[in-house]
Amino acid sequence: MNIKFFKDSFYKVLGFNSISIVLKIIMGLVSTKLSSIYLGLQGINTLENFRNFTSLSDSFSQFGLQNGIVKYSATSHSIKQDQKVISTIFFLLLVTSFIFIFLIILNINYVKFYIFGNQSFGFLVIAYALLSPFANLQFLLLNYLQGKQGHKFVILINSIGYVLNIILSFYLIINYHLIGAMIQLIVVPIILMIISLFIIHKKVVFFNLISIHYVNFSVIKGLLVFSLMNLVSGALTPLSFIFIRYLVQSNLSADEAGVWSSIVRISVFYMTFVSSICNLYFYPKLSKTEIFSEYKAIIAEYYRKFIPIVFLGLLLCFVLQKVVILLIYTEDFLILRDYFYLQLIADFVKSLSLIFGYLLIAKKKIWQFILFEIISLGSYCLGSYIFIEYLKLDGVYYSLIGSLLIYFTVTYLAYRYNK
Repeated sequence: MNIKFFKDSFYKVLGFNSISIVLKIIMGLVSTKLSSIYLGLQGINTLENFRNFTSLSDSFSQFGLQNGIVKYSATSHSIKQDQKVISTIFFLLLVTSFIFIFLIILNINYVKFYIFGNQSFGFLVIAYALLSPFANLQFLLLNYLQGKQGHKFVILINSIGYVLNIILSFYLIINYHLIGAMIQLIVVPIILMIISLFIIHKKVVFFNLISIHYVNFSVIKGLLVFSLMNLVSGALTPLSFIFIRYLVQSNLSADEAGVWSSIVRISVFYMTFVSSICNLYFYPKLSKTEIFSEYKAIIAEYYRKFIPIVFLGLLLCFVLQKVVILLIYTEDFLILRDYFYLQLIADFVKSLSLIFGYLLIAKKKIWQFILFEIISLGSYCLGSYIFIEYLKLDGVYYSLIGSLLIYFTVTYLAYRYNK
């Protein structure tokens, strides 16, 4: 029995991936702990707003190409094809980066107010925009390596990134507080890009693959399917988070918004583990088949093997919630216990539905995927807007749970009827 357990491919991937994720979580915990000490609730709220802005910016300037880059790199088996794929994506990212920079500069006052309110951090927004082409090169490089199954390089580069983050966290947050924390988000991808090119230069002379003459419009057409789905999800999620944070801050207080932001930050830590297993193990399996019985077997494996692990993990977080909060934050943040259990319930419901979302992507059900994302996030925002007046911050969490139950229902029905 034990031998079969260790030979099972799912548990092999689970164990291998866990090492990287644990390292990422440790780095994130230290960074967040420093933020809680030096920034406080309101500072964390502002930082999370900026983090949502960077996520939204990446979604736009990177054009939702992640899954497309991995797929095209994986199916390319010659230097000529690599040149065609990488050159096309490189120049496409370059164009979207410059469009993004132009739009940010043109609308800087609106963007600055939307993210920071009356605080003057517009120069950080401009800096992030101007450096986006370099961050996009790092994005292209890592996904190309992943498509070529260069897992050792990817893990090494990511690990260096985690260590770099923690070193910069100590220096920038302790010395420059909120501005330092936001500068960290800007500079790490750039430094990591330089390190990445140095690490792989003996294996892949990356810039030899790039030329305007290799650009191929058929590749662009094939990428649009992936881009559209990823752009919708990548843009709507941070936008909804910014809206909810503004809603809480306007109707309740900046401290209450800080509570919500801090709980979201904890959720990101453990949900990274869930989403990474889906990306690494279940999504590739779903992508390789078009037979309903095989889809059914993969989904059954997800519920049989993975969901019990997720449930036990979330239950452990609930039992040890005081320890978890104090590990990440300080005693001033113990108020998070009043709402943490609601976030855990929401994340369990989300975990139940994730596999159906990945199935829609694998089957390229573009309009269903977009519609269900809009329904889920729209109901979350609308419910929060209505119930915050009557139920305060609890109303936001009830709306989140309700929206995720709706998403689970519609994606499950789509699975049943899209045979």
